[in-house]
Amino acid sequence: TGRWGPTAGGGGGVGASGGAEPQEEVQWTGLEAFMASLGLERYTPILEKQDLRDPEALRHVTDEDLKEMEIATIGARRKLLAGIRRLTESKVVVGGAGAPAAVPPSDLI
Repeated sequence: TGRWGPTAGGGGGVGASGGAEPQEEVQWTGLEAFMASLGLERYTPILEKQDLRDPEALRHVTDEDLKEMEIATIGARRKLLAGIRRLTESKVVVGGAGAPAAVPPSDLI
């Protein structure tokens, strides 16, 4: 149904190469779905106005940035920062049911 969140079969742990892999896989279907999953959809227009529409752009957002954008409540800022942290610590799969492209966190710079 186009929700942002963990996808089935998203494993984690240390791979055969010995490097750490993301703990979970998340489906990125857009900023609106991401914000709705956090219960913060009312702030979507603020992020869009700042061109913060994708995981790559969001990963660099700080608490100070959110204050400057006038997201004033501590609760909203903490929820949003936790959601962004989850994005950066996960393997992000962009798109819907078509042919999603996997984006490792290291490539979201």
